[in-house]
Amino acid sequence: HRALYYDPGNSVIDCFPFRFEGRWMMLVKDETHEPVAHYLQVVRSPGGAFGPWEKAEKPFTDKDEYWAEGPTALELDDGRWIVYFDRYREHRYGALVTRDFVNFKETVFNLPAGIRHGTTFRLRR
Repeated sequence: HRALYYDPGNSVIDCFPFRFEGRWMMLVKDETHEPVAHYLQVVRSPGGAFGPWEKAEKPFTDKDEYWAEGPTALELDDGRWIVYFDRYREHRYGALVTRDFVNFKETVFNLPAGIRHGTTFRLRR
């Protein structure tokens, strides 16, 4: 069975769905070329993993500072989340921390040199 997962009416790529505080959310890149977007946004679902999806929230990366894509969110042990993403025009990663996916603060996040678009996950024994 095939179905359209998410259609905000503009071009989006690099969707990263995840659960936050019992609710499905996703990070997306607005890929609009005219006017140029190339920033990341949060989208929330009042339903489940397959939507429906609300309107994307205001960008949490600044297209005038850098272009971002390939976001991933990783929950840390202290309740914070780190969102890391490809600052692809600079050939490096960027990272922001948040507790609420509304307010974000830049942080340092080191990944192996030369990788692009990665996903990190926790394994438990």
